[in-house]
Amino acid sequence: MAGSLLSLRAQGLCPRRTCQIPTQSRLKFRLVFLLPLVFPPYTSAATVTVSARKLLVNGQAFSVQGVNYSPVPVGQTVENPSANCSGPYHWWTDRPTYVADFPLIQKLGANTIRTFDLMNSGQTSASVLQALDQAQANHLYVVMGYFVQTFTGYDLSNAANQAQIQSELLASVNAYKNHAAVLMWMIGNEQNLNNGNNTTWYGFLNTLAGMVKSADPNHPVGTVEGNVRRGGALRRPITWGMLP
Repeated sequence: MAGSLLSLRAQGLCPRRTCQIPTQSRLKFRLVFLLPLVFPPYTSAATVTVSARKLLVNGQAFSVQGVNYSPVPVGQTVENPSANCSGPYHWWTDRPTYVADFPLIQKLGANTIRTFDLMNSGQTSASVLQALDQAQANHLYVVMGYFVQTFTGYDLSNAANQAQIQSELLASVNAYKNHAAVLMWMIGNEQNLNNGNNTTWYGFLNTLAGMVKSADPNHPVGTVEGNVRRGGALRRPITWGMLP
């Protein structure tokens, strides 16, 4: 696989399944590459590369300062509806919310938002593109997240499940790779906490990363791990993001 598999360590993130988080609750994250903040030209799709501990956007050093963005109104859930919550809620189809949020995030001094499942809903790709347009208008890059199921009983080794993941992921990469707001691709969220001992996960992850990199050589590919100090389970070259 060309390029590096970027792994983002995330600690203390709110569970995605809750339907009790107010819209205002958003946790800050920061990828620090020990470089000064530089805003590169932001008018067309960027070429983003990783060199040692440096993230480069169009050849210029870039320090990510941003937030995990997954607002969920009280009484809603990002998953299937339950007795107490309606859903699934997709923030990118709720234009008034992100139109209000993005300028506030930019005023914080942030230059990036990280998403969890922005790539999972092919039926709403037009809405995703509108959200990316709004991010670009507010000088925000987007870490594009593809959420891999972790619930009990979901078999990652099942050929049908793998085929569905591959199809959805590659369709989204091809749909969004030329948008100027895209910074990088993230596959899975804290899978190590649920599938860290699953021999299927890391092999499949490396396969997915290679497929994405082949489809889009201009953006890094990574995963998000939780509550770990190092990435010994990953066999590909890794660049670690550091949280404060």
